[in-house]
Amino acid sequence: MCWRIIAGCSRCARTSSGTSGSRGSNGRRARSAHQQGFAPHGQHGVLGADAAQVLRRLGFQVAGWSAHPKSIEGVACFAGREQLSAFLRRTNILVCLLPLTPQTRHILDRALFAQLDRTSPLGAPVLINAGRGGLQVERDILACLDDGTLGGATLDVFETEPLPPDSPLWSHPGLVVTPHNAADTDPDAIAAYVAAQIARFEAGEPLQNVVDPARGY
Repeated sequence: MCWRIIAGCSRCARTSSGTSGSRGSNGRRARSAHQQGFAPHGQHGVLGADAAQVLRRLGFQVAGWSAHPKSIEGVACFAGREQLSAFLRRTNILVCLLPLTPQTRHILDRALFAQLDRTSPLGAPVLINAGRGGLQVERDILACLDDGTLGGATLDVFETEPLPPDSPLWSHPGLVVTPHNAADTDPDAIAAYVAAQIARFEAGEPLQNVVDPARGY
């Protein structure tokens, strides 16, 4: 696993009007962002750390989990398999941006969902996976939505892509499905980044964000 994102937030999301104490469409009383717990899973890579800081600025209580110990200002950081359960127990909203490796494949399963915080003002824990489809066990997500282990889920990635037309994920009322477009690439920013990498290579300097084949990310 890695320092990317299983972000964990504790307590409820901000309403569209930005006020607390109103009731949403489901009849539950909406809570302000600071009452919610977000938890980026694998949070401490670039994506996870950035997401954690943005969520913190919005007022969420944020925790993060990764394979190796990290430190991020204002974020409760957990690391390693031995701290995963403690991280999950405090998490209402689980955001996963982990890379797909042999260690993380199918990490998002019933056993993991059952450890999430059951006292959420949302009524039940919520899953957001914008990492890789191979991280999730889709039959477990569906079953956990049906029995209340999960209160809702948003999936931007899938075990099979494109998502087959007959997949039950399309029609489940507890699911929001998006077309693997959670990250919007800025062409100008990417061009500048590539140019900078070429300049570093030509100057004999080390490249940034190099993939380690042994780790898988």
